[in-house]
Amino acid sequence: MTAELAFGRETALSRLIVAVGQRLTPRNVNGHLVVELPSGRRLALGQESHGPTAELRLKNWRPVWASMRRASLGFCESFVEGHWDSPDPAQVISFYLRNRDSLDRASRLVFFSSFGDRIWHLLRHNSRRGSRRNIEAHYDLGND
Repeated sequence: MTAELAFGRETALSRLIVAVGQRLTPRNVNGHLVVELPSGRRLALGQESHGPTAELRLKNWRPVWASMRRASLGFCESFVEGHWDSPDPAQVISFYLRNRDSLDRASRLVFFSSFGDRIWHLLRHNSRRGSRRNIEAHYDLGND
């Protein structure tokens, strides 16, 4: 991947996060979330004077894609996979839970999940090998 392509993708995803943040006003946000993007740029959602502060560091863009595809489940899975971290992950989850309705409304206005799902599925090549991988990932859970 070229640096230009990575920068272009980062710019688009940065704009997406900023657009969601702009729809969150002090009236509809309880708390403050500081998001550090993979580039090092820091964005603030909410205001410090309106409740506790949480910090979130995105190591890459996978949590954003996972959140668009699978909402809070995708975001939590991306934490387990190590794609984001925080000095206090419980504060990040708490921020989300306190502001769930506002965050969901803001993100729906920015990006319709059904559209995102369609694009995601169109980009995935569904060969025999890919189908086998998908089936194993979803249904072959094993005894552990």
